[in-house]
Amino acid sequence: MMNGGSLYDLKSVLGHADMKTTERYAHLSSSHLLGVRDIIQLNLGKKADVISVDAFSKNRA
Repeated sequence: MMNGGSLYDLKSVLGHADMKTTERYAHLSSSHLLGVRDIIQLNLGKKADVISVDAFSKNRA
């Protein structure tokens, strides 16, 4: 998924009925999440208040 795949597509491939199941097993690296944050900020054209990677990890546990 870190190479451009879609979690929604992965859900279908794995046959999960609920996206929460797919999310539970999708362990995205901190560097990947930081890169996504940077892309979002670039697209907004400004610095944005974005959930930190640490906060994201704690919410996923």
